[in-house]
Amino acid sequence: MSDIKVVNYNKGKSDNKVAFVLSCPGQFEEQTGKLVARATGDNLEMLIERLHDSKPDVFRYTDRYDYRLTNSSNIVHYDALDGRSEPLDSEIKKPDNIKRLVSELSDMDYIITCGKKAQLAIETCKDAGSALSGKTIINIVHMGNRGVNSMRLQGAKYEGRKVSKDERIEYLAEKIIGEIG
Repeated sequence: MSDIKVVNYNKGKSDNKVAFVLSCPGQFEEQTGKLVARATGDNLEMLIERLHDSKPDVFRYTDRYDYRLTNSSNIVHYDALDGRSEPLDSEIKKPDNIKRLVSELSDMDYIITCGKKAQLAIETCKDAGSALSGKTIINIVHMGNRGVNSMRLQGAKYEGRKVSKDERIEYLAEKIIGEIG
C-alpha cells in the first residue's frame, strides 16, 4: 500500500472557523501539494470573495488558503493514476478516514461540503456520533466547472436565458449566506 499517494488538509488561519470539504485530491493537487487547484480553486476563490463581501464577520479572508480545506478522502485519484476522479464510498466511510475528518474539522463552526462525496463524508461523520453533529453544515455543488455549470438555478430572473458562471457563483454565495443567517 506504499504506492498510495495522499495530499493532506490545509489548516488555514488560526482564527478562521470555516471549512470547505471537497471530494479528493487529483493530479494537480499531487503535483503542487496544495488542495483545490486549477478551475476548482478559481471557482472557490470567486465564491469566497462574494461570501467575504456579504458576511465578513464569518468569511474574514478572500484567499482560499486562509480557510480550512480538506477532502472526503485524502487519497489522490485521477484517470492516468487509477482510472478514477472520485473516491469510492467505501474509501470515504473507512473508520480511519472518518477519524481524520473529525480531527481536521472539530474546531470549525461552519462546514461547507462541495459535492456529493463531501456530503457523504460529513453525514458519515455525524452518523458516527462525532463532534461535527452540532456544527452548521451547508451542502453545495462541487466547485469544479462541471458542478457549477450543471446547477439548476431557481427564480424568474434565471428562466429562459443562459446564466453566466459569475451568476452561478453569486447564487451559491446567496444560498450559503441564507443558511448561515
